Order: sequence, then structure tokens, then C-alpha cells
Amino acid sequence: MRVLLDDGRVLVAEQDTFPSMTAAEIVRRFHAAADRVYGRAGSEAILACVDRLDRTPSASGLLRALQPR
Repeated sequence: MRVLLDDGRVLVAEQDTFPSMTAAEIVRRFHAAADRVYGRAGSEAILACVDRLDRTPSASGLLRALQPR
């Protein structure tokens, strides 16, 4: 994964940096933590934003979804 920061730096993490988990395990773990804060619908909205991050020019939708209600 590569992340380009506003100041031009690039952060890089290789797959071996992260423990192997299936997509379902990641989602289950996310819901276990996030549902308490955002509710199930809010957590689903966050996941939907994350899922389309590679196809959107901005993370503003995700940032809105992460705001406390």
C-alpha cells in the first residue's frame, strides 16, 4: 500500500507488514468495535466509503461518515 501525503512524502507498507486476515474477518472485527460507536447503519456507511476509496478523488465522504452523530 502506498499513501501520498500532502507534503509529498509517500508512506509504504508491504503485505507482510500486516497479519493475514480474510475480508470477512476484517469486517467482523470492524463491526465489533465500530457498531458500539456508530450503530450498525453508521458502520455499514463507513465500510461503503472505504470500499470505494480507490474510485473517488477525495476521502471527504469517509470523513463525513466518521463524524459522531
